[in-house]
Amino acid sequence: QRSLQGASDILRDADNKIKFMREALLSIPESSQDLSDDINALDAKLRALQDKMFGDRVYGQLDLMSPPSIRARLFNAIYSGYSSTSDPTTTMKEQLKIASEEYVEALATLKSIVSNDVANIERKLEAAGAPYTPGRMPEYKRN
Repeated sequence: QRSLQGASDILRDADNKIKFMREALLSIPESSQDLSDDINALDAKLRALQDKMFGDRVYGQLDLMSPPSIRARLFNAIYSGYSSTSDPTTTMKEQLKIASEEYVEALATLKSIVSNDVANIERKLEAAGAPYTPGRMPEYKRN
């Protein structure tokens, strides 16, 4: 549960960075379509990961069935046992096992996105002379 909350915060931070990246891209005199496409692809990856980890909000708003998210599996297993003095049920154990397996994969994907995709776009923004964006280490070139 603690790790999932940390991943949620990292996803929120990455989503926030995308907003600033889009704004910075508008400030580049000769902005690149490739860079815009990279930002859009990053956004799509993060949205898909958010849906997997926390559920698709659109499905929920439309009251449509969607596969259970990692968070839903985890919380259903945990909170189903709070009011019980008996051992966890087979269903609870199975839900925790599935959530754990899916989370290991999702966390690896998140780490890859942050380490590779976000960092790559930040390097491209820096090279293009974009204004500072939160979390991006500026470079200084002495003349």
